[in-house]
Amino acid sequence: MVSNDSTPCCEMSAGQSALVASANFWVQGVATFCVGVFGLVGNFLAISVLVTKDIINAFNGLLVLLALVDSCLIAFAIFDHCIIRAWKVRTFTAFT
Repeated sequence: MVSNDSTPCCEMSAGQSALVASANFWVQGVATFCVGVFGLVGNFLAISVLVTKDIINAFNGLLVLLALVDSCLIAFAIFDHCIIRAWKVRTFTAFT
C-alpha cells in the first residue's frame, strides 16, 4: 500500500532541493576551488624545479609546457565551476 504523502521518484521535496543545492555549493564551489589551488601550487613548484640551470633539457622543457597547460586548464575549471556555476553568476547567452 502506497501512502499519499510520499513524492514521486522524479520530484524532490523542498528539504531535498535545499540539500542538493547545499551539496552543489560545497562540492562545485569549495572543494573544486581547494583542489584546484592545490594543483596550481604543485604545478608552479614543478615549474620552478624544472627550469633550474642544472637540469635543463628537452624533456624537462616538455614537462614545463605540460605544467603550464595544466595550470591554464585548472584556472579555467576554477573559474567555470567555482564562480559561474556554484555562485550562479549570470552570463550573457547569445542564443536564448
